[in-house]
Amino acid sequence: MVIDLDRFKQVNDTKGHAAGDACLEHVIQAIGSSLGRKGTLYRWGGDEFAAILPDFSTEEALGTAERIRRAIEDAKAGGDIPVTASVGVSANDRMENPTAETLLDSADKAMYASKNNGKNRVTSWPI
Repeated sequence: MVIDLDRFKQVNDTKGHAAGDACLEHVIQAIGSSLGRKGTLYRWGGDEFAAILPDFSTEEALGTAERIRRAIEDAKAGGDIPVTASVGVSANDRMENPTAETLLDSADKAMYASKNNGKNRVTSWPI
């Protein structure tokens, strides 16, 4: 899955980079509590993350993604700025001969669909 934070730039721009760093720490804690030991979280850059969930079906990954989305929203990591998450999910049970690259690319496209359809949502590939 690919996770991109909504309105994180606004936190940095209005409250400064220290507040942005604190926001990211709260987000990472929220994601970590939702993932537990079932997956691995990577910071892809800036306010984007990728999570690998080995041996998960699409339905299981979507459930985990929704828990992550809610945990980030509930964490109120941006204080008075509502930082939420747009999440994209792809899984090899819906693709023929997937590679790590195609899974990541598909999750990224699904995340952009979440962004383009109102943010703060989870979208699965194929869209």
